Amino acid sequence: MNNALVCGLSSRRPIGTDYQSMNNASRFSGFSSLVLSAAMASTTLPGSAHAQACDMGTTTLVPLSLVGSHQYPALPVTIDGQNANMLLETESRVTLLHRAPLEKLGVKVRRSETTYAGVDIMVALLSQLNAAGIDAKGYFSVVDSDDDAAGSLGMSHFLRKDLDLWLANKEMRVSRPSGCRKAFLASWDPQAHTVDFKLDPSLKDLRPWFKVRINGTDVSATIATGSPYSYLDLHTAARLGIRTDAPDVAPSGEIISWRDTRMKVWRAPVSDLSIGNYKVPQASLRVFDMSLSGEMMVLGLDFLRNHRVLISMSQRRIYISHLGGATFSEPAVQE
Repeated sequence: MNNALVCGLSSRRPIGTDYQSMNNASRFSGFSSLVLSAAMASTTLPGSAHAQACDMGTTTLVPLSLVGSHQYPALPVTIDGQNANMLLETESRVTLLHRAPLEKLGVKVRRSETTYAGVDIMVALLSQLNAAGIDAKGYFSVVDSDDDAAGSLGMSHFLRKDLDLWLANKEMRVSRPSGCRKAFLASWDPQAHTVDFKLDPSLKDLRPWFKVRINGTDVSATIATGSPYSYLDLHTAARLGIRTDAPDVAPSGEIISWRDTRMKVWRAPVSDLSIGNYKVPQASLRVFDMSLSGEMMVLGLDFLRNHRVLISMSQRRIYISHLGGATFSEPAVQE
């Protein structure tokens, strides 16, 4: 598995960049301005037992706002006692902060040397970053961005807690079950599909990697709330029998790649796609050259829009429920 961050998933970031290994020296740039609530509105839900000795503990209900033309999920946060908003990016390993919004909050940003010759990074020291009921502090990498959001939350922030993503209802639920290893956690749907996932053995990378079967072959995949579409590597697609010159495959614009390279994108129907025991009907993926990330794919917002997905870190299992409508859909037109 290639641990490089999948990038170029939207016009906001270059393709194939691992922000940690590149010392966060580059960052995608903006979409339309965010207009979000500034106050954290967490709600405590009562715990419930799904199996004997299974304690769901306290669940934090986090309201999400869907912003920009692609409707990226964002959540209210508190930075050094001040209200702000940050994007949710499950495909990112680490949290990144944006310089301009930070400076508006009065947070000092400074440059720091790296071990790379001639490469500096920007950092900020925070006494508190509270998001989804979880506190963090210390030094954070800072990047330039046109986004109004104060940054993006990566998987490292959530400290191996379970994340229940319900974008259709504009909410996320965060919990840490105890003694629930064998319990069925999708309480909202007894028919929810499941697939097990793996983490980096060192636990330095908390992104869940699981297998998606396409035309009889397994491909490593992850959940990407910061990607407008679900993407498959071009060369992997060809190996699986998905060709860009096929009559049912259509051009789907371009993506700005690493070092501002323009990459062509195609939209391809996939007749045989399964995630665990879920055979996804009428699947459709975007295909482009993801060579810097290796043979892999991401499930983006087009998939998450009509699915409820629980990333259970406690079980290392993902639960998926189809909520109706197209399995891969476009964002609703904003008035």
